Amino acid sequence: MAQTSFTSLIYSLRAELPQCLDNTILEAIVDSAREFFRKSRVWMYTSDEITFSPTLAEYDIEPPSGSDIIELVHLKQDGFNITAKSMDWLNANVPNWMTITSSRGQYYTMVGRRTFRVTPVPSSISTNIDLRMSLTLPKGATSLDEDVYDEFEETIAAGALYRLMGQTNVPWSNPRQSKYNEDIFYRDISEARIRALKDNTPAASSVKMRPIA
Repeated sequence: MAQTSFTSLIYSLRAELPQCLDNTILEAIVDSAREFFRKSRVWMYTSDEITFSPTLAEYDIEPPSGSDIIELVHLKQDGFNITAKSMDWLNANVPNWMTITSSRGQYYTMVGRRTFRVTPVPSSISTNIDLRMSLTLPKGATSLDEDVYDEFEETIAAGALYRLMGQTNVPWSNPRQSKYNEDIFYRDISEARIRALKDNTPAASSVKMRPIA
């Protein structure tokens, strides 16, 4: 997916942050973006090219380049929900859940941040799988998906400014402007979270699944 570098955003914020180094601004931008996406869950992606394979119970989630996974939001097979459950719940309520097989999954559980296990274990190939996940930026990012960037640039900028202007004993300290930008940032998080809960609209990109042998 096409990326937009944070270079232009660093340049635009530099005027409001006298003597602040570019690397410091970049770090604040990335921290702002990561918090925004983590709390709002507004950056959604739906996978394609997903296949359940016979006898394979665990599947890795491979996020698009330049992104990281927050959580698996939903999993469907042939239009039917596969329900998320904890391992403790499965152990208590589903006898032999790790070995039973069926043509259709009923539950899934996360066995790692990027790996889920489906039960019953698939007994046949199934390609009509719909998986949706929420994404964020990885640490150390220097760019963001261009469509996401265009929509949330101002919010991310406000988050970076409130962080940096709230620092003390630095030339760019500005408590009043820090509070102003903080209010904008958290208001936007609340509005984006409401939107995500209402329509849960995924971005138009694909994530592939790699079965684990």
